[in-house]
Amino acid sequence: PTRGLGAMSGIAEYRRRVQARHRPVVAVATAPEVDACLARSGLTLVDALRPWSDVRGISFSVRLNPESGYPHVLSEFGVRFHDARECARVPGHVVDAHAAAALEPWSAADAPGLARALAGVPSDVPSLIAHARGERTSSETGGGTPMLVDDPATSKTFVAPWLDAYHARFDRAMQFADHEAIDHPVGVVYAVMANVPGEDPAEAYRRLAQDPASFPPCLRDAQLADPDVPTHCVLVHDASSPSAMSEADLEALRAKTQIAIGPSSGGTFVLPVNGAREPVVGRADAWSGHIETGLASTTRGIEPVTSGCAARGAYLSDEDIERHRVFVAELVNLSLLPSMDRRAKALNAVIIANRKGLKNQLKSFWGRSTGQIAKPEGDGGYTRDCIESQMRIAADLSMALRDYEGAAGLYRLLAADYKADKAWRRLGAAQESLGHALAMTQTPRRWTAEGPPHREARREAESALESAAGYHARAAATGTEPGTSQPANAPQTDRDITPADRARWATKAGLAHASFLAACGAHRECASPLMRASAEDSQNHARAALLLEGAAHAYLRAEVPMPRKAAIHMVLAGHRFNQAQLRAYAVRCYACALTVYAHEGAPLGKLAASWPRLGRTNGEGDGKVLNDVTDGIRSPDLGDTSATTNAGWSRAKEHLHFALGRQVAHAGEMTGAGRYFRELLTCAERQPAATQATYLREYLFVCQRAMETAEGVPSGEGDGKIEGDGKTAKPNPPVPTVDVGDVRVRFNDQRVDLGFGGDASAATTPGQPRDHQPACATWPRSRWNALEEDGLVAPELRAVGGPTWLDKPREKGGVQRNVCALGEPIGVDVRMRNPLKVEVSVTNARLVCESEESEGESEESVSTPATTVALSPKETKTVRLVCVPTKTGKMRIVGVAWTLSGVARGYAAFDVRAPRTRRAAQTQEWVRDVPREKRLAFTVVDQMPKIVVSIHGVPRRCPRGASVRCQLRVSNESHAGGPVARRVRVRLPGGGVCVPADDSAFGELLNGGGWSASTTPGTLSARGSFADGLAKLTLEPPSKPKPGGPPRRRAAGPVASSPASLDGLVYAPNAWETIEPGESVTADFWLHPTGARGPLDLPFVVAFEPPAPAPALLKYRAVRLAAGTDVVPSVECSVTAHRHSGDPAGRVLKVSLVHSDVHAGSSPGASASSFAMTRVSLVRVAEGSRLRLTPLGHPVDKPRIAAPGRGWDTILAMQAEENDEEGKDDEKYDENGERPAAALDFGVGDAPPSPAPHPPHVRLHRAMTPLDLAAAAPPFPKSLLGVDAVVEWLEILPPDAPVGQSPMAGACHVFNVAGALARDPARAKAFGGKRALDQPGVGAAGTGAAGTGGSTRTPPDWDVRWTLTGPGAVTLPEGSGESAEISVTLRAHNPSPEPVRLTFRSTCGGDDDDDAGDGGGWKRATIAGWGEFNGTVNTEQSLSAPAPPPSPPPIPRYPIRTMPPGRAWMWTGAVKKTVIVRSGETVDVALRAEAFARGVFVMKDYTLSWTAAEGGGDGDEKIAHPAQACNAPFVVEVR
Repeated sequence: PTRGLGAMSGIAEYRRRVQARHRPVVAVATAPEVDACLARSGLTLVDALRPWSDVRGISFSVRLNPESGYPHVLSEFGVRFHDARECARVPGHVVDAHAAAALEPWSAADAPGLARALAGVPSDVPSLIAHARGERTSSETGGGTPMLVDDPATSKTFVAPWLDAYHARFDRAMQFADHEAIDHPVGVVYAVMANVPGEDPAEAYRRLAQDPASFPPCLRDAQLADPDVPTHCVLVHDASSPSAMSEADLEALRAKTQIAIGPSSGGTFVLPVNGAREPVVGRADAWSGHIETGLASTTRGIEPVTSGCAARGAYLSDEDIERHRVFVAELVNLSLLPSMDRRAKALNAVIIANRKGLKNQLKSFWGRSTGQIAKPEGDGGYTRDCIESQMRIAADLSMALRDYEGAAGLYRLLAADYKADKAWRRLGAAQESLGHALAMTQTPRRWTAEGPPHREARREAESALESAAGYHARAAATGTEPGTSQPANAPQTDRDITPADRARWATKAGLAHASFLAACGAHRECASPLMRASAEDSQNHARAALLLEGAAHAYLRAEVPMPRKAAIHMVLAGHRFNQAQLRAYAVRCYACALTVYAHEGAPLGKLAASWPRLGRTNGEGDGKVLNDVTDGIRSPDLGDTSATTNAGWSRAKEHLHFALGRQVAHAGEMTGAGRYFRELLTCAERQPAATQATYLREYLFVCQRAMETAEGVPSGEGDGKIEGDGKTAKPNPPVPTVDVGDVRVRFNDQRVDLGFGGDASAATTPGQPRDHQPACATWPRSRWNALEEDGLVAPELRAVGGPTWLDKPREKGGVQRNVCALGEPIGVDVRMRNPLKVEVSVTNARLVCESEESEGESEESVSTPATTVALSPKETKTVRLVCVPTKTGKMRIVGVAWTLSGVARGYAAFDVRAPRTRRAAQTQEWVRDVPREKRLAFTVVDQMPKIVVSIHGVPRRCPRGASVRCQLRVSNESHAGGPVARRVRVRLPGGGVCVPADDSAFGELLNGGGWSASTTPGTLSARGSFADGLAKLTLEPPSKPKPGGPPRRRAAGPVASSPASLDGLVYAPNAWETIEPGESVTADFWLHPTGARGPLDLPFVVAFEPPAPAPALLKYRAVRLAAGTDVVPSVECSVTAHRHSGDPAGRVLKVSLVHSDVHAGSSPGASASSFAMTRVSLVRVAEGSRLRLTPLGHPVDKPRIAAPGRGWDTILAMQAEENDEEGKDDEKYDENGERPAAALDFGVGDAPPSPAPHPPHVRLHRAMTPLDLAAAAPPFPKSLLGVDAVVEWLEILPPDAPVGQSPMAGACHVFNVAGALARDPARAKAFGGKRALDQPGVGAAGTGAAGTGGSTRTPPDWDVRWTLTGPGAVTLPEGSGESAEISVTLRAHNPSPEPVRLTFRSTCGGDDDDDAGDGGGWKRATIAGWGEFNGTVNTEQSLSAPAPPPSPPPIPRYPIRTMPPGRAWMWTGAVKKTVIVRSGETVDVALRAEAFARGVFVMKDYTLSWTAAEGGGDGDEKIAHPAQACNAPFVVEVR
């Protein structure tokens, strides 16, 4: 309903404008004495009469056409007074100048003017739409200067007041055209003085009337004007003159003058002026709003025709004003209306006679009456006596007399004639008037009944107005624009119509059409005529820009707003304004368009569709308010840099920001220009680098100029430094973009990360690049903390760090703080991004901090050094900014400040992103729970010792299995007199990777492998290892907890606190009890990487305590050093164990050393190194007898070198010493104090010796031996279970190796080469079956075939092993029935932990006898699995011959003769023997066989079984066959 009332008010206002536009004109010609008389009051006679041109209270019946219905009565009427000289058509340049004067109040292009223009631009789309719909106060429209208008009936049609003012002035300048009679005067008033001494007023009247200059120029037009109009005489009486007359004398003078003039005159009137003796004060000014602006009487056309310095109307008395009002009423009632009625009726009669009836219609159908001369096509050729001119005059008189239906009928007839004559300009004017007439024929009731947008009511009028502009555009335009010397009212022919004239008339019609549509509420359709008019040829820039701006506002005023269309029309309008040198208007249009293109929020389509339901600023709508998210309001002010930009319209925003920046900069407003250029750089990401560089230079230039203007610093003297707290550096430069929500704080509290900080270096080798940091440098804090949980920090110290819930409950929502020491740097990693394609320099980048001390203290409490950052194109760089607290207390890091290229200052406040998981105590609002590494609030405590840890000797690339001696250095770099570090402890990486070179230097082992110090054995020495001591732990059954009580922690075995701490060793060196300021301590250790190839992390942690009394929040400190190396391939080693063919208790080992065929040198261009095997050592996991290694094959002095692409196999026999007690007194330790179970050295040929000192590989092996505490003890001292092999090698450098490079020595470790120890059920139960305690069987730096993998344990081989020994050949005596005796010894070994009952049983002659089924049992000797013999038989069988692979038996030299039914040989004597074999014992059993024929025989046909000796042999029996013997097959040749 509100919108409907608004539209109805628009229709009513439109009707008033049409009536005012079609008021009849009264021309006023004055004598010079009259102008001089009225100049005293600052008026002309026209100005004095115009306020009273509306006459009310009349009753005049109008019936112009006898055929029409009832007459209508005029109750009020109005006229337009114009100076007779102004009743003329003015040249085109005067029209443009007069209309352009309407723009002056808003066209100030200086800095304040542009600021006012931008202040009126809404900052969001909803406000822009509301502003376009007029939902703003008049003070917010952008200007306070009153509009200069020519007609008081002019009111607001468009949103922009300058467009309304331009429309009014343009319409006034286009009046008095020669092709329409709307503005032709219907009466002329000649004014002369009544009281001029010695002058007859009648004579003065005749002289003035006969003067051609006093006659209206438009009435002299021979084409259309009718000069026969009534004239009137006005006697102006100056009451202030000494010759003033009385009322009676004036009446007599009037009557006398009337008689002298004659009855042809329209009448004589007396008009008194200057009736006030003194200027009237306090009376309302009724004349200023109606002052006539002279157009035809001045060449420039913009100066008002007024003179004098007195206030307007100052000497007009109230009686004078009343007489003026009465004069206008009498003029209208007594003269104008009757004369107009008579003229209209006469013209209608002529029209009826010529155009009504069947005869006249036929004439019109066939063309023109035959009695007239054919008229040429075009707008010329018409005379005032032709029927078309009479029809035009009649139609215009009907419009003036408000007979709109009659006028519409005449306009239709006239349009048909003009169209037939192709008089397009006259046709366009007729169509325009027809549209107004048709709109006026609709009654207010019809408009109200239909409601906006009045589609049916406006249909005919809209069609006529739309065609008017089209017909004007079709008018011929061949002439040129006339100059200023063209006289007013010069007749225009077809040759004189210029393209500019055509554009003006088309614009006039388009504005009329748009005004009508706007009044109907059809704002979307209102944009079309404005757009068409703006596109006319020869349209000047200012007018085209105004029309485009009006179209943009029309789109915003549509029922469903169209902000995108409005924005593009605003851009076009701004471009045309810029061409017209109207900078303020261009800036305003660009800013409005930018509001749309920079919109962020709901989609504009959704916003436009939901506009009718949104709230209004003036109370309209349904009372709903705008929502920032759903309704798309952009809360930041214009030009603010947003974190997210609308990339879809980046080109449009780029153009707008560039145009606005240039325009504002030309006006001298450098601050505003800098804002737009800053935004230009944010949306110019797609531009090439050269364009972005240009934009950046312009931005820096305007910023520099803005700084010079604001600070008064001459150019070149500013240093670009940030003063104060840096927060004044706003608005932020577009480069760099700072991620204020994702920062990382690096500081030292209880922990010190040496990867950060001034002179502390994370590099482990001098000269190592900083970009090769190990992975442990980025470990999370929780993983580092796990390394400190096993004895590095005392438990009583770890509990300190803040009050507990028993001491002081933490306030809900309180500030989360970190703790740092005085004088130590605090680093904040800030991520900066350069979005441009050009390199930028960020200078004076520093942190901005605030101290929370009392206001009275002014001492600087934080030092914030600045740094310079160079950002490459499109680079994102994490910059570490540092601040150093210089005073204890509380402080906060609030943001970062910087300067772009030393010119543009920026500041960004930190707003760390974190989940809101806590509620504040007072406000009960959710607050953020910020993690420690992102907290920016600190509590600064007293100074701490500055401990710096460094590692020396760790190579960047280390071959796998190499042993490198490194040094750990701990220094107290505090200044002289500074704090002392106490109780220093160090944690080395465990797992055998880092092993102390000297146990005495590292001192007491507090913890290792994750076991607490209370369970660590004390029997550790230089000849043992931590694992050796753990192997001697005695286990006690755990005590059962009381029923119902809490479970007790198992104390029978050590328990690991965390998986992350299972591979570390914690030491407390005695020499490190205190470290004074300036003192450094060192300790050597062996680096022995044997794990997987690739990066190896070496995390070192050093803990210490500050001197007493320590700060309450820093009772200890742990210094972390992230080191590492790259483990590169070297050699692959494997050791496989086979059965010994001569000793069932021994093993034959095959040691394979294969080159990895991967370059291991430091120089990529060098050849690969070779590796020579130098020693093989056997190491027992548990106590046992000495072992013996015997080389088989090549001698030990022959080099065994694994060259690239090659490998080397070495066969060794491993046996237990027969009498271990005899060799104990003579055993010696090697140069490293190691005592391996067995060792065998090999020669290396011409290779250089190994580096000194020689690495203690056996000791290193013991240090890396996995903890297998669940394993049982060895079954007997000479058992080979649990024996590891250490294969040492020496690197042989290639000839092209770099000079100075030293060869490395290393070792490969293979575990359990002959089998693993069994699991002890009691130990396994005590340790809870932890998978972490299972002993892996795959060796480090090699693979062991005898071991197991992962946590799966293979049961030991407890089966009895045996061999058969005897003569290799026997001689069969000659003679029939003779036989040869074969003496055989069965040697059996029991490897099990229990004694067994062993039984030998012959199977000759049994059911399973192989010889029984083939010709009486005789056949050639064959062996299952080997096939037939094909060689000779050795006469002796070596006990030490290697078993794998055994050679097949030879083919016998003699053919076998069958002797059915007997055998060739058989076991004789005691064919079943049983013996008891103790654990680890090897026994010999004598056997006997008889051979009856010559040949080669395999001694088989027996079984070997055993059972446990305990229980009388009633246990499970195991049976073995001859093929399972260690030296199978045992072959004997009978000769």
